[in-house]
Amino acid sequence: MYHAVLTENVYELKIKSLDSVPSDSTLVLSAQHADRLRAADVHVIVSTQSGAGLATTTSDNILTSLFTLFGVKPTVHTTTSKTSHSEYLESTVFSRVQENIIVILGGDTIIYDLLNALPKNNHLTPAHRFTICPIPCGTGNALAVSLGTKSILIGVSKVFGVSEFNAVHNTILPVMKISIRETQQERTIWGAVVCSWGLHASLVADSDDPEMRKQHGANRFAVPSLSFCFC
Repeated sequence: MYHAVLTENVYELKIKSLDSVPSDSTLVLSAQHADRLRAADVHVIVSTQSGAGLATTTSDNILTSLFTLFGVKPTVHTTTSKTSHSEYLESTVFSRVQENIIVILGGDTIIYDLLNALPKNNHLTPAHRFTICPIPCGTGNALAVSLGTKSILIGVSKVFGVSEFNAVHNTILPVMKISIRETQQERTIWGAVVCSWGLHASLVADSDDPEMRKQHGANRFAVPSLSFCFC
């Protein structure tokens, strides 16, 4: 059995020997799912600045190790700027034949950026198939939580089709199209989690400042200068 231990913001993958595994256990990687991962075109996006900064150690010490153990060869993109992942998604030539599995180690912002970057990819056709696997390494992680993925390790398990409670199935979620007219131009954005405008949008935007992230990390929303009181 493989299990992860978190010590001082660093994950370590450990192996525990078991005498036997119940035949009805849902904690076993099935041969069918392993074959699916090996046959797919797997892409991993590691958001280094998301949340508490656990995306890199999750990728390096857990996900990559498990992929190697099971013979899966992913393409990994580690963010180097606020836009590098969007540029990667806009320019990558994804497979037309195999399923494209995109594993997101980040938060809702990366999901939003993915939804708005893929439509700009000139290589895509209606034949392309995508499966998005969010691993909640961000601050809010609204999409992952709504899918029942309430921790990083649950997210990693679901990538391998493993769940403590029931079998993992693909879920088709609706996306929201928003058209905004600015002077003589109309801009289209896509979303899947929450539409933010006005006060909340300002709060999120201000908290995204690099210096705020550096000083306060995941607790930046509680900083007094960003706090609002209602009565």
